Amino acid sequence: MLISYSISNYKSLKTEQTLSMLPVTSMKEYADNNISLTKLNEKSMTKVLNSAVVYGPNGSGKSSFIESLQCLRRFVLTSSKMNPSDSIPELIPFQFTEEVSPTSFDLMFIVDHVRYQYKLSTTKHYVVSEELYSFPKKKLFSRMRDSNGNYDYTVNRTHVAGKSTADVWAEMTRDNGLLLSTAIQLNNKTLKPVFDWFKHTLHTSMNLLSSFNETSEACFESDSLKERVLTLLDKADTGITNISITKEEIVEEEFFSQLKDAPIRDEMKTVIRDAFMEDEDKTYLDTKMKHGYNIPNSMLDLSEESDGTKKLYSLSVPLIKALDEGQVVVIDELGENLHPLLVKRIIELFHSPEINKNGAQLIFSSHDPMLKDYASLRRDQVWFTEKNQEHATELFALSDFSVRFSKNFSKAYLLGEFDAIPHINSKILIEQ
Repeated sequence: MLISYSISNYKSLKTEQTLSMLPVTSMKEYADNNISLTKLNEKSMTKVLNSAVVYGPNGSGKSSFIESLQCLRRFVLTSSKMNPSDSIPELIPFQFTEEVSPTSFDLMFIVDHVRYQYKLSTTKHYVVSEELYSFPKKKLFSRMRDSNGNYDYTVNRTHVAGKSTADVWAEMTRDNGLLLSTAIQLNNKTLKPVFDWFKHTLHTSMNLLSSFNETSEACFESDSLKERVLTLLDKADTGITNISITKEEIVEEEFFSQLKDAPIRDEMKTVIRDAFMEDEDKTYLDTKMKHGYNIPNSMLDLSEESDGTKKLYSLSVPLIKALDEGQVVVIDELGENLHPLLVKRIIELFHSPEINKNGAQLIFSSHDPMLKDYASLRRDQVWFTEKNQEHATELFALSDFSVRFSKNFSKAYLLGEFDAIPHINSKILIEQ
């Protein structure tokens, strides 16, 4: 479970911005459905929100906020595979300033009834500081870089590792690597729940292509999961009655040609190219959808499906696994290409105590203000982004405003009562 997330100096996020999943105690609406109660220890319980939505105009930083979480997750999972000369993938600091400062992440989350805090401050080329705490207040490790480029390491010898082991960690951790990842590579069991939280519990969805592949791979490996995806597509009224997934050989010339023209940054193309060359399995999964019953030629390639069907298919496995295993799913533009009633139903799954039995969480961005009302969202589940005079993103909650629960949110939002809307010139696209 995610409790809170803070980020600074990443893309449009200059100063620290924080999203909290803790409910405001004074707000009582939808308390039975929108909040999970989780055990921290034998004597302590805590309440955590099951969902949150972020609104804001185009270019206000919604996607950047979600991308920052994806950037951190990727760094944790790939740190041990990087070379000493590699820069940290997709770490892009705030550009509109002459200040030089590291990017900082601060995550509070719960794993196996234990609350953790992981803090990281890093440049593109070296880590400035890295800290991990468990609560009640217990420092598991810290790593601080001084002005001479030397690191001071502190490792909890009682709960994490003995002196000799900690010394090996320090020796093995590169300047551009993470102590957390190094410890896992060296088979430390104490820190494994934290690493596994990033690997198995936190799921970010920004790229439909990678999500397609993950869904097809999962369905290819599990017939029962494939049937659940098919049921989801059927219940969503897509007209799909079967899914065919076969393994085919990749033609290298076609792969590199498509990668060359792909609308992604060159550094990501390099990562994909290197991964492809290192992977001995040069195959892909060909996914096709059957429509209706007893209809000839009704099998369509996934690429031929509507954008909405492709979006729903890509999200199906992440959503199913999240609800099964209590994962945190973070989705940019959840409602893009999906009918509002379908988006409403997806949110309701996370708010249902009968379905969401393991404290799964859904965090997403949207442009549909009606979601607040027809998806029964609390005021502390609604967040906004907007740019200030420095063109830096500010993140704030609806609960920061003195607004009645019964207020017509969509009307108030579109009238600008909470800011976070585009200020459009009335003559746009008219003047020559």
